[in-house]
Amino acid sequence: MQDEGREVPVVQRLGLAQRGDQGQISIARKHLVNMMYENPTERYTKVKGILKEHEKEITDWDLICFSAMFLMSMSSAFSWLLPEGVKAIAQNVHFAHYYDPDTNIGIQYRRKGVDSAIRESVRNNEGRSDSNGEQESRSSIPDATDSES
Repeated sequence: MQDEGREVPVVQRLGLAQRGDQGQISIARKHLVNMMYENPTERYTKVKGILKEHEKEITDWDLICFSAMFLMSMSSAFSWLLPEGVKAIAQNVHFAHYYDPDTNIGIQYRRKGVDSAIRESVRNNEGRSDSNGEQESRSSIPDATDSES
């Protein structure tokens, strides 16, 4: 949305900014709000502590995936949670999942028994094309070792 040839800040378009402050939040306002409510960092610390305490096996990757998908699910409920920004976060998480899962997720979290299934899938799909007509490379799938035997 434009206002006399210039872009109107998102916070103003959504009615979050008070007149004349151009989306900037004063230190006094931050202090006042923080006196009344826990700030986002405090809330993050509290929730992460609760989750880690009650679910010992939860990983940072689990929390990243949950956060991205939770933001996606909430973007329709909160107009300031801009869908294009949330979608970009979710796309980045999915990219990381498929691009380098052993690093991002951790090889120790692989599902049990999948190493032999991966090798079989690679053998069965060698030389096939993906939906874009590009050849799949065997090197695009990690060379898994069967650690369960």
